[in-house]
Amino acid sequence: FTESSCDEGRFRCNNGNCIPNRWRCDQENDCADGSDETPAMCMNYCKHHEIKCKNGEQCIPISWKCDGSPDCRDKSDEENCLAVPSTPKYQKSE
Repeated sequence: FTESSCDEGRFRCNNGNCIPNRWRCDQENDCADGSDETPAMCMNYCKHHEIKCKNGEQCIPISWKCDGSPDCRDKSDEENCLAVPSTPKYQKSE
């Protein structure tokens, strides 16, 4: 007997099994049939240590957010960052 639907917060595999949503697109085959890892479904998911760029086209490591160097093609990883006051550079007087 397979489930026709799953409880809220769970994903229904093609074979009828239900798994937690967080297991979907985690690069582990949690459905015996692999339906939780299909490329068509997972292309819109980032790994747990990544964030999606605003344009939805790519995922980057969380550590690259607000690092002063744009990594997303749309540069959205450098938006809404708190400005860190720059310390004045001292020059050696001659």
